Amino acid sequence: MWVTVYAAQGLWRKEILYAIDHLERHLRGELLKMMKWQVGFRNQFKVSTGKSQKHLLLYLTERQGTDLMMTYDLSGYDQCWKALFMMVRLFGETARDLAFKPGYAFVSEEEEKVTRHVKHISELPDDETEIY
Repeated sequence: MWVTVYAAQGLWRKEILYAIDHLERHLRGELLKMMKWQVGFRNQFKVSTGKSQKHLLLYLTERQGTDLMMTYDLSGYDQCWKALFMMVRLFGETARDLAFKPGYAFVSEEEEKVTRHVKHISELPDDETEIY
């Protein structure tokens, strides 16, 4: 979750390649891992999402699939912000669902803090010089 802040800071600083790197290299991998685990639990781990998660969309709800696909549009700053917030939402929903499985926990306070901070960063005026 905390890497989310780095992506947001990169977007705010107009460092889009830095932000995209964090979205793709760090956040996407963790999101896909969580969604893959969710598919596993839903199907008693009897299905495979395939190499590079090529079959993942087959096992997601229609809404999850649509929302996940929205995270792949990183063609500009607005699209990256939308993708970032969608990744945060999808990760949180998936993590909360998995937290009900035996032996898992989800700390919603951490999610709320990160989400609030990222929202704060996204709402800063262009002429602001400090994030905090």
